[in-house]
Amino acid sequence: MSFAYPGGHDVLHDISLHIVPGSSLALVGENGSGKTTLIKLLTRLYRPTKGRILLDGSDLNDWDAQALRERVDVIFQDFVRYQLTMGENLGVGGTHAFEDTYRWQQAEKEGMADGFISRQSSGYQTQLGRWFKNGQELSGGQWQKVALSRAYMRKDADILVLDEPTAAMDAAAEADAFARFREHCRDKIGNSMHIGVLEDDLDQQAFIEQYLLSADHDVSLFGRASELRRATQEKRFDFFIIDWRLPDGCGMDMVGHLRQNDGWRGPILFITASQDEDDVVKALEQGADDFLAKPLRPKEFLARIAALGRRAGYDTPRPSATCPSDFEINNEEHAISVAGKSVELTEREYRLATLFFSKIGELLTRAHILELVWGIKGNVSTRTVDTHVSRLRRKLELDGHHGLRLRSIYQSGYRMEVCHMVPVERVVN
Repeated sequence: MSFAYPGGHDVLHDISLHIVPGSSLALVGENGSGKTTLIKLLTRLYRPTKGRILLDGSDLNDWDAQALRERVDVIFQDFVRYQLTMGENLGVGGTHAFEDTYRWQQAEKEGMADGFISRQSSGYQTQLGRWFKNGQELSGGQWQKVALSRAYMRKDADILVLDEPTAAMDAAAEADAFARFREHCRDKIGNSMHIGVLEDDLDQQAFIEQYLLSADHDVSLFGRASELRRATQEKRFDFFIIDWRLPDGCGMDMVGHLRQNDGWRGPILFITASQDEDDVVKALEQGADDFLAKPLRPKEFLARIAALGRRAGYDTPRPSATCPSDFEINNEEHAISVAGKSVELTEREYRLATLFFSKIGELLTRAHILELVWGIKGNVSTRTVDTHVSRLRRKLELDGHHGLRLRSIYQSGYRMEVCHMVPVERVVN
């Protein structure tokens, strides 16, 4: 694909790329190299002068404009500072929820604008800009956080484009912004597995990564057995794919080490170029759950991954028998209802909720929650758990009103507790 402005030379020439569903792509280049131009082409604000852009196999020009706008959310580096109220400045990011204060609250937290918005005397009704009387002017970094928050207003958008979204932020805020962006992407991806791939051939690595990402899995790649061993001490994995021949050892030995030394009980798929029956038997005896010979066939490869995941029980924890009837959990649709009313939850919030429902009466430490829900192992200092628990407590009304209270245990973690409700008629009597 190429593009030239009217009367000029090509700004972009013979650009060719494939963005896999579920992946993130960073565009890096000098000023004037065409990064923003490429973004405007990908969002159909510009049209290529040569070649074409496909989305889900269809030419971008053939897409209905409204349907395309619903799928794409973009924040440009030259964002607009609307002379509107604070809430309306957030609402313009999703016109269907322009006046939805609950969505404003969600978006401001994702975009890190909640800190200074809460300090405004009029909150969401604060007039911004100098066009109107008593209008408040924000700093460059604050305006950028407002603009970034708009990007999280459109809940149905599955393509999020950020054009230098942190240029006016300090280093700490920038790191936090990208951490939240990664969290947002994981929530969009859904209930995926974290798969460790031990394969020294770079072409095979790229092939395997592409198809695992297309199936919405998180992937960590390793070229040496020693690298994977170190990673198992620092991260949580749900699944391993291991090649036989490695630069610093044998894949068979790695399988044996995981099973016998580390006590690993998750699924392991063994891959190799050999199709000899004795090799297959040896791999299975060492502890592999399945065996695939190269070259890998994509559909079969993904089907075996899914089958092993189901067999290993990678499903949602079941609610405890003591869970009150006011709470209904639909594990097929990943939905929770409270007193017959469906509650909108992100995938991460759903995982966190089902964990608490399955452990009623048990203390869950922050470190344990981080490992089970986020896959982060170790004593990590973060407010992520507290933020999600606070949000979950509010959404599911876990204040005792429906028979459950989600309690904070000082310096420890959280515990879901059953509350014995007194019937209203008894109180009256």
